[in-house]
Amino acid sequence: MRKVFSRLSIPLFFIFITLLLFWQFFIKGAAPFPGNYMLAWYEPWKSDNLSNGRIVIPHKPVAHDVFRQLYPFKLLGMEDIKSLKLPLWNPYNGAGQPLFATMHMGYLNPLNILFFILSPTLAWSLQVIIQPLLIGLATYYYCRSLKLSKLGSLFAGVSFMFSGFIITRSIYNDYNFAIIWMILTLFVIEKYFSGVKRIIYFLPFLVFLIICSTQPQIIIYCLLFVISYFMFRLWNSNLKNNKPHLLNFVVLFILGIGLAAVQILPTLELYKLSNVTLESSKFI
Repeated sequence: MRKVFSRLSIPLFFIFITLLLFWQFFIKGAAPFPGNYMLAWYEPWKSDNLSNGRIVIPHKPVAHDVFRQLYPFKLLGMEDIKSLKLPLWNPYNGAGQPLFATMHMGYLNPLNILFFILSPTLAWSLQVIIQPLLIGLATYYYCRSLKLSKLGSLFAGVSFMFSGFIITRSIYNDYNFAIIWMILTLFVIEKYFSGVKRIIYFLPFLVFLIICSTQPQIIIYCLLFVISYFMFRLWNSNLKNNKPHLLNFVVLFILGIGLAAVQILPTLELYKLSNVTLESSKFI
């Protein structure tokens, strides 16, 4: 029983602090969705938001991505998939626009299974809530693979899951999933260099998940970090011949990119046909 409790104590701890973080969802039923910012984007509230010279409706220019794109696009795609259709096209935006090719909806994220068994609002909320939880757990077990103490690994997991980047981006429901898969990739690399050689065959699937879960800039950051991390570990290893290990990594890494081509190619085509240029983006 002690071994069982010891193994479950860490996951239960991270679940507990996640419940504390999102207590308003579990107690009040408040969804982690920036709906209050919608008032600052639509009339008449957009123009009439002052009282005695004081702003009464907060305006957050970045948060509008959630209710203008991410949430409706995610739901539209999930409805297509549940109807056994590919989520290729959004007919509701002007004359229509590509949907799957927009990439950062993460339609190939396996955690989208929540949308098949729960209501859209509940599925979205649980996806937001599960991000810090999984990041904390993944960081803990990664640090344990580095031979850090349980207390040190626990501190690292809690620190990362409550970091500014993770908390502020949880609500977008895309960035942090790539972080989860990246940490698991680092865990796989550590186990590989500690002697568990077969675990490296998870690498293509993790690279696929990183690419198919979020936006291009975060994907590039994560993949470059994974490559740099592997090279650093290889350089500092005591292996007599590094070439087979490097070749193994390169082949599996490229295989992961090949698996993700189903997402990469439509996105590249959309980018080529878009009007996103330096001139058109100066106002940002």
